[in-house]
Amino acid sequence: MRILEESQKRGDQVYFLFIGACEDKGVTFEFVQKIAHRFRNTGVVVIRDFAFHPAELRVPAGTRVTWVNCERESNGRAAHTSTADAGRWSSPLLAFQARYTTTLTEPGTFAYHCEPHPSMRGTVVVE
Repeated sequence: MRILEESQKRGDQVYFLFIGACEDKGVTFEFVQKIAHRFRNTGVVVIRDFAFHPAELRVPAGTRVTWVNCERESNGRAAHTSTADAGRWSSPLLAFQARYTTTLTEPGTFAYHCEPHPSMRGTVVVE
């Protein structure tokens, strides 16, 4: 409930999407992406099972991309980061249900990883 209240205070409508995914209520990553596309200039990456979902996100220039840590309890609710390989962005360590948002304004392909778990890799393609 705290997440919902904080989201409402910020007016961050997209944060509502994370509740089902993080609480393991049957919300699929595909559903989160489908809903996110309905919000203008919004991209969502869910972190779960030591992976970024989707592994490749395509967005138009000017999109706000948000990563949210939905790591499962069975995985110890591990903390993760989203860190661009070329240094364009670097999130703090994200605890369970924490999020990080950055706005990507320039076209290009941006590879990123998780600092504590370097085998976790993803890409954002800004068109």
